[in-house]
Amino acid sequence: MNRAESIRHNIPLILQQVRGKRRHERQMIYAVMRLGPLGPPLVIVGLVGLVALAALAAERETSK
Repeated sequence: MNRAESIRHNIPLILQQVRGKRRHERQMIYAVMRLGPLGPPLVIVGLVGLVALAALAAERETSK
């Protein structure tokens, strides 16, 4: 099972863990709101950046 398949396989488990962290999630949302109007776009850009980095790392691992 390659990395992408294992991630897809673990998505339901990850979602369950996230649901268990509702209070923490709410605190995160409040923290984002405190950043003002630029908060949400910055967070989205950050998440996209993390996904891109993860994809690059996975690509580098497979190319070795």
